[in-house]
Amino acid sequence: MSDNISKPTFDWLRAMNVNVSRDFVKRQLRCHPDYPSLASLTERLEEWGIPNAAVVVDKEKLHELPLPFLAHQPENDGGFVLVKSFQDRSVRSKEFLSSWDGIAVFAEAPDNWRYSSNDEQLKKDKINRRKKIASFILSSLAIAGIASTTFSLQLTMLLVLSLLGVGIASLIAQEELGITNEITEQLCSTGKQVDCNAVLNSDAGKVGKWFTLSDASLVYFAGLSLFMMLTYLVPAASSWLSWLVLPAIPVTLFSLYYQWRVIKKWCVLCLLTVGILWLQASVVLAGPAPVFSMDLSVSGSVLVFFSMTLPAVAWMMLKPVLKKQKDLAGKRFALQRFKHTKSVFYSLLMRQRKVSFRHINGDIQIGNPQARIQLFVACNPYCGPCAKAHEALHRMIERTDIGITVRFSTRPDDTEDPKTIAAEYILGLMEGKNVIEKRHIIKDWYEVMNIDQFKAHYPFAKQVDAKSVLCDWANWVADSGVEFTPTIYVNGYELPQQYRAEDLEHLIHTDDEPGMYGAALSQQAIQYI
Repeated sequence: MSDNISKPTFDWLRAMNVNVSRDFVKRQLRCHPDYPSLASLTERLEEWGIPNAAVVVDKEKLHELPLPFLAHQPENDGGFVLVKSFQDRSVRSKEFLSSWDGIAVFAEAPDNWRYSSNDEQLKKDKINRRKKIASFILSSLAIAGIASTTFSLQLTMLLVLSLLGVGIASLIAQEELGITNEITEQLCSTGKQVDCNAVLNSDAGKVGKWFTLSDASLVYFAGLSLFMMLTYLVPAASSWLSWLVLPAIPVTLFSLYYQWRVIKKWCVLCLLTVGILWLQASVVLAGPAPVFSMDLSVSGSVLVFFSMTLPAVAWMMLKPVLKKQKDLAGKRFALQRFKHTKSVFYSLLMRQRKVSFRHINGDIQIGNPQARIQLFVACNPYCGPCAKAHEALHRMIERTDIGITVRFSTRPDDTEDPKTIAAEYILGLMEGKNVIEKRHIIKDWYEVMNIDQFKAHYPFAKQVDAKSVLCDWANWVADSGVEFTPTIYVNGYELPQQYRAEDLEHLIHTDDEPGMYGAALSQQAIQYI
């Protein structure tokens, strides 16, 4: 399944040396309510802090445009083509110029760009790569150990080819299920005549209602791999090799004819499978054992039945689970798009209870107190979810004109409580500071949430009457019915429980219509020290 937005976007950002995760880009774009439109890309870039512009350009001046850029193509629900070089034949083609609507997206890569969600995904990607490498090494050692018991060049070559076949069949199965990956995207987009989906979803690609040729390919190669490994332990079973390998050749001829003459499209994954089957047939024909030997052992028959049945049963159990997970992922993306629709958020927000805010001396304002949109955050100094929320809120401040007031939920009478100690120290640091300095103090605190490390960075806090401020905040917390932290209010309306601070990044922008998210708070309510 091709992706005409997230893949070009990922490749484009990488071409500009922006260290992004493929999964991060894909997930962020697909969750946008206007996906797959041009706005879904430009708005996400703004949220990520990457300066960009979508402009209409003169196609005749194509060679004067700065590289790289994304060319927008409105056909088939919209998509983009990455232009990295004017020497690329696809860029110089008439087809490209006719499908391009003249809209180009340019961006400027920020120095040392970082985004917390992307950083987390990059860490996950790194762990997953290490797991795959470890699995490959362990599997190779296990196979080498089995092969060393009774070495046979023919069996070893067939086993290696069968394992390659399992890998390619897995890619075919993923493509059929709609699960994209980097290898499949590269192989299935190599030319105009290449269309893996057209071949896999054709009538010839199905064997009955529930079984497809991709299922047969995966089961066949998995079963053949298992049979080869067991044959090392039971050499008499090798008489079955030609019976298992050679009958697949007619199927390959039909596949080639069907792609060439009927569909007139090629599936690179299918062609690779054909190549492996031919190589296996060559190995069998060149081997010492007679072809289609009738001297078939009972032990070999048992191995054949076991080797083919086990993968078939396992795949028939696993495939529905994978399909269900894929369907659920699609529904989650659809739900996120619905959830991030501003009209939906606004409607839910207006139904929430509204809390009256009176100014408290000591309130920590880290945004613009005159902004139309004011967020009030009740948080705990030692609170993981609060730290995560503040990451998103601080990113919002950098790109959106909003006000953010921070109030700590503590127990003021308990002077030994770590939350009280931390809050008092932070209030001492706030004395005489401007908004930018206050913002950095809050940000730095939630990055460490350790009073000793924090004091080492901010060693001098002024003595202030922190207890009276903490008591006022504690009374407000009780009166407002704050049950957990962080609790966020948007212009006095409590954030619906379906939403988190991270969602607000996608929902609140400087150019939002006046009056959205409720009336702006009065000037008296937003006068801060």
